[in-house]
Amino acid sequence: MNAESNLITEGFVVTFRFFSLDKSREAIEMNCSFSLHPEFGDWTIASASSFYTYDDLMLLAEYFEGHIASFGKLENSYRFLLYQKRFTLQAYSGYKTEDDQGSFTFEFMVNAGEKTPQEPDVFVGGMATVAVAEVKRFILSLKAVALHLQQEPDQCSG
Repeated sequence: MNAESNLITEGFVVTFRFFSLDKSREAIEMNCSFSLHPEFGDWTIASASSFYTYDDLMLLAEYFEGHIASFGKLENSYRFLLYQKRFTLQAYSGYKTEDDQGSFTFEFMVNAGEKTPQEPDVFVGGMATVAVAEVKRFILSLKAVALHLQQEPDQCSG
């Protein structure tokens, strides 16, 4: 399986690239990248790849769904970081109307690596506004990949 899920903000694009299923077909190899929009400079950084499970992808989708549902009750959501530590993100305050118009501030950081094993990883990224409708599109894209992992092995096309 080769697929992409993109989240387009006002200042950058986050791309999750999905490659192959592991031998057990319980996880999919993925990396992520952070790319500035060309008007801010043509710059991209990508993480190393790791394997992610159905639950990992659903946690990410649920993070965004929970943040959007909390508008008016909660200003900022917690920082999202999975055990693979390839990326981190945080959703901040925003608004939405009944017809899903609206936006919120979003921070995304890619793990650029470590200088030495004794030092913490270096994360690089940025913060920008993202439309609620764009996030909902991204959630659907992530869930489609997650559902692919839940299919019976003979139904999965590699």
